[in-house]
Amino acid sequence: MRQTLLHLVQGLGVPFETFKNFQDIAVLEAQNATESLETAARFLDAYGLGTSYRLTSVMLSLYKLGFTNLPDNFYQQSLEFAVHHVLRELKQHARIQIPGGWTLVGVADVHGFLKPREIFACFKDPDLGKTIYLEGPILISRSPTIHPGDVSCSTFFC
Repeated sequence: MRQTLLHLVQGLGVPFETFKNFQDIAVLEAQNATESLETAARFLDAYGLGTSYRLTSVMLSLYKLGFTNLPDNFYQQSLEFAVHHVLRELKQHARIQIPGGWTLVGVADVHGFLKPREIFACFKDPDLGKTIYLEGPILISRSPTIHPGDVSCSTFFC
């Protein structure tokens, strides 16, 4: 039987309420995404929607110019479709964004520089434009998560 990340992490002692709270926050953010150009742009960016067209950049530029919303039907319908897409992902795949969490692509340490249960992780902050090196305890999971070995706790190495 296929296990989900939720079941596997619950087995590690994380209470269900933790997941429920994050899911409730994600649903509320999706519902509030249509309030302004800024919230819509940040919402689309968080879920990787419209990136190939630099839509979030255009929306944030319009917001900085003083536009708070666009009364255009195409814009409104597009945003509604994006909200429905995210809500469907939450429902069907439980893809819940965790504040302060990152989805990173892994690369093997072929030179053996890192110790067991150590990782090196960095990313470029989209708001600050600078590279951030992560430190501290972390939870790593594969996607898809189908086996208890697909979830691991490690530490960062800088």
